[in-house]
Amino acid sequence: MNYRIPQYLFLILLLLPLQSFAEQKFSVDDVAGAWRGEIYHVDVTLTSVLSDKAIEALHKGVALTLVLDVEVTRSRRYWPDKQVASLAQRYVLRYHALSDQYLIENLNSGVKESFSSLQVALDLIGDIHDLPILDRRSIQPTERYYARARIRLDLDALPVPLRMFAYFISEWQLSSDWYIWTLRM
Repeated sequence: MNYRIPQYLFLILLLLPLQSFAEQKFSVDDVAGAWRGEIYHVDVTLTSVLSDKAIEALHKGVALTLVLDVEVTRSRRYWPDKQVASLAQRYVLRYHALSDQYLIENLNSGVKESFSSLQVALDLIGDIHDLPILDRRSIQPTERYYARARIRLDLDALPVPLRMFAYFISEWQLSSDWYIWTLRM
């Protein structure tokens, strides 16, 4: 009888990673990068599925800020890797109940667009083209570089009363894993 408890505990511990994987709601599906002149540009494909709590808050007037983080790092052999560039592409998603429209504002460019459905609005955020992230003068051609990208919900942009709870409730912990690729010179 004493041996059954550890067996069940072991089974539960094995299934926990599967549960967290199944709950993954944000992901970076693909990144394609290329040099255009002296600037490195990326095309990013994302999947963003908001949790029920986030959708409820959005419909009650809370603006949600989604952030695409992109970092470029120089790989070094004997020293820690060195970050040479970073970019936070920020989008604010709002819902206007009177017009029944979802509004997206790109905080980096100031461009605003409206959509009739939440899924179409999230699809726009998930299809980023020709995003400049790096100037060739920032790197050395003989060195090796890698880049990484992720999409996340910015909890610090939430209103303070909601922010306090969001840090501790898993439905608000929306972030993809880092998508890593090698920079081609």
